[in-house]
Amino acid sequence: MLSDCVAYSRDSEGAFDISVGPLMKVWGFYKGSGHLPHRAEVEAALPKVGYRHIRLDAAAGTVSFDRSGSSWTPAESVRATPWIAWWMF
Repeated sequence: MLSDCVAYSRDSEGAFDISVGPLMKVWGFYKGSGHLPHRAEVEAALPKVGYRHIRLDAAAGTVSFDRSGSSWTPAESVRATPWIAWWMF
């Protein structure tokens, strides 16, 4: 599934990006305490976002990132996949 999500991210030129975890954290979405973050928080998170930072190793069955602090968002990946499939076709 992750390889499909990375492909969707690439094909949508980042409109769908599973690596938004750092932004979701500063907005407080992981803890259910959503709030408007300070500009500095968003600016610090942005360099950590981008599907191009995700490294999938199918042979080893691992996921890594080429930037410290990057992360993927599994819940959003699962929820968005049907919409992406509709959008792509």
